[in-house]
Amino acid sequence: MSVRVRFAPSPTGSLHLGNALSATANRSFADASAGVLVLRIDDTDPERNVPGGEEAILADLDWLGIGWEEGPYRQSERAERHAEAAALALDAGAVRDPDGSIRLGGTTLARADGTATYQLATVADDLDLGITHIIRGSDHRPNEEVAAAHRAGPGRRAARGDPPRSPAR
Repeated sequence: MSVRVRFAPSPTGSLHLGNALSATANRSFADASAGVLVLRIDDTDPERNVPGGEEAILADLDWLGIGWEEGPYRQSERAERHAEAAALALDAGAVRDPDGSIRLGGTTLARADGTATYQLATVADDLDLGITHIIRGSDHRPNEEVAAAHRAGPGRRAARGDPPRSPAR
């Protein structure tokens, strides 16, 4: 199996220390495994995105000497794919709330306007991009259970792929 990891910052400004560490850890793991680092810009929340945020991230990665083999991919350019994944999630048991949002358990997958949230877009994109390992900060631990459930169920059926895993600790 070829290792594929991703670094997926949100374009909310320059990288912070945690982002830089995550990017470095992913680059190092990809290098040690003769793998690929994919750069994906997680821009599903337009209210949080700042003008010039993506450019600042790219400049910071360049300054750190961290390159990537694929990307940058932008989640905002994959809205059609995310809508397809939301429909498949509905087929697999997610529910549409009266306001139009789509939920799986207590997690919102798509907003009332139909746009994907982080939870849906990330799972669909990880599966579509063939991400094999997820390496990120402990601040994302609360997302792990929801993402794992979605990858094992509706997300996996949506992308017809194998779920990524975390490297052994």
